[in-house]
Amino acid sequence: MSSAVLPPRPPCTRDLATKQRGLRRALVFAVISSLVVPGIAAGLIMIYLNLQQTIASDARARSEKLTDLLQAGLERPLWDMAPDSAEPLIAAIAADPSVIAIDVTDPAQKTVLSHRNDAAPGTEPIVVSRTIRHNGERLGEITLRYSTQAATDEAWRASWRLAVIIAIQLLASLALLGLWLSRRVLRPLRTLGESAERIAGGDLQTPVASFGCDEFGNLAERLDSMRQTLAESVDSLEEQVEERTYALKAVNARLQSTLGELQRMQSHLVQAEKLASLGSLVAGVAHELNTPIGTGVTVVSTICDKCVELRRQIDAGIRRSQLDAMLDDIAQAGALAQSALQRAARLVHDFKQVAVDQTSARRREFRLRETLEEMMAAVKLRHKHAPVRFEIDIPADIALDSYPGALEQVLTNLIDNAVIHGAAGRPSCTIGISGEILDSSARIVVADDGNGIAAANLARIFDPFYTTRLGTGGSGLGLSIAYNLVTGVLGGHIRVESNPGEGTRFSMDLPVVAPEQRSDLKQADRSDAMPTKPPSR
Repeated sequence: MSSAVLPPRPPCTRDLATKQRGLRRALVFAVISSLVVPGIAAGLIMIYLNLQQTIASDARARSEKLTDLLQAGLERPLWDMAPDSAEPLIAAIAADPSVIAIDVTDPAQKTVLSHRNDAAPGTEPIVVSRTIRHNGERLGEITLRYSTQAATDEAWRASWRLAVIIAIQLLASLALLGLWLSRRVLRPLRTLGESAERIAGGDLQTPVASFGCDEFGNLAERLDSMRQTLAESVDSLEEQVEERTYALKAVNARLQSTLGELQRMQSHLVQAEKLASLGSLVAGVAHELNTPIGTGVTVVSTICDKCVELRRQIDAGIRRSQLDAMLDDIAQAGALAQSALQRAARLVHDFKQVAVDQTSARRREFRLRETLEEMMAAVKLRHKHAPVRFEIDIPADIALDSYPGALEQVLTNLIDNAVIHGAAGRPSCTIGISGEILDSSARIVVADDGNGIAAANLARIFDPFYTTRLGTGGSGLGLSIAYNLVTGVLGGHIRVESNPGEGTRFSMDLPVVAPEQRSDLKQADRSDAMPTKPPSR
């Protein structure tokens, strides 16, 4: 089984070459800090001490040695009162170019012998004095002035040789140390880094190179053990992923099937709710039409009776006054019948439009206020005995390109919910429907000043089958259907605000141009728009 590819490194991770350069710099800095700097400091101290020793020790020792020779060589000439016999000795001593001056004085501090070397360097000399004695008697004093320039030059030459030796030793040490670090530190690190890169890249099959029994060897063994553990974990994880994937596919298939069933049930419930609303509408229409139709039937029956009586009176002989009275009665009855039938025709027209919209998914352009007024005719009939008052505040120029049937269904459900729950147990309740245009959407608000909704129920009012009137005729589908229609067919959003005892406010933001729906809605649209065959006469 192939190993899974692990996640890539974060962007801030540097490559292997950069890591090696950083480690090399760190090692060089550590070596310079621990070896080179102390070595240079020690070398400088040694050079300084050697220079001081050469100047202060060697030059003084030579000057004192020469003075001792002069002291020994002048004892006899001064005892014999023949100081000139010491001239060769003084000349031999003065042959040293560092000798600046030789002065020999008698006990009375009178100079008996003197030598000056004008070619001697003019540096600050070393002055050495000795007393010349013979058998304890003081014969005089010799003073030697000795220059340190030659000793200084020799000391500097020795110091430079020492500095060169120290530099060569440091370079050789650095070269050997660098070679050792490269072979024993950098090369194992580079190999381990390459192995880590392969592991990070997903290659869990290539083993990690082995080293000796030192720390790098232990690190390589642990890295290889980690690689093997990761490979086993990845293999196990792949098996688990395959098992989980298979299980998820099975669960997804069941969920898809359940979702399809729920969607079909929702469609059936929506259709049932529409049919129930339509049934309530038909009942209201029938009740409302009974009055004008009954009036019309009564008036027409009266006209028929009047016509029979008129024919009878014509046959018996009728006076002009009786004829005029009879015609006036017939005219009044006809006007009354015409008014009743016109009222019935208007009701039929309005309710037909509402019924067509609520039972189809037809999309069209419509005026929001006109559609609402047509719908409110049926709503007011259904709730004419409820203690509610309706207020409509919608501008006449708000036009939508949407689905009026779905919108009427939503508004009907919201108004019914306000009447059933908001006005329950109250002497009066005001339900307001308002609308306004906001950019490319229309905001429609249905608000009441009724009982309100408890906070515990507010979060669940759009859940299917959730109702506080369980067992009293409430199905718990009205607001759920309204929510699905607003967010689905109408392509908008709906929210609710409520406080117990202060009323409830539903706000809908709907696009002025509704989104396109599924092909079945379009097909229903086309079927609704198809002309039907006129009835045969």
